[in-house]
Amino acid sequence: MNWFGLVSIKSLIFEASILLSFGYFLLYPNRSVKPMREAKFTIERIKTSDVVNQKIKIDKSKGAVKATFQSFNIKDGEHFVTYIPSLNMTGYGATEAEGVEMLKEIMADYFDALIKLPLSEIDAELNKFGWDQNHFFKKQFRNRTYVDKDGILKGFEMPKNTPIVENRLQVA
Repeated sequence: MNWFGLVSIKSLIFEASILLSFGYFLLYPNRSVKPMREAKFTIERIKTSDVVNQKIKIDKSKGAVKATFQSFNIKDGEHFVTYIPSLNMTGYGATEAEGVEMLKEIMADYFDALIKLPLSEIDAELNKFGWDQNHFFKKQFRNRTYVDKDGILKGFEMPKNTPIVENRLQVA
């Protein structure tokens, strides 16, 4: 047990990232790494027939992530859900914009924590979701998994007539 009362700090990557960020700025007050909350997120509706080339590029020296994901917006009762299957991340809200905003915050926290890991651990973490590291460009990852609307509806146990919108979400 440590002073947090936790058995393994590694299992709590998000809480650890907050402490690491705080410690980093105490040790290096003049060096600034751009937090992912300042990254530009864009979302664009696409046709069902469009294939999204999902990719992530992690630049640890700049503390930056550039990525493209396939995402889905679903109306579930009173809430709107935005889902990225290739990261198994979901944001929700009373409006579609609130759902997207929550997802952006979750992604920012995730990538802020991920970027602090060694490249081998980043590879292992992303591999859990089906991402492969490029053999020539080690900072780049790709995911060739394709999920269609029927797969999303089945995963969320939603009726077949549930409206669903497919998007391309980009982080820069």
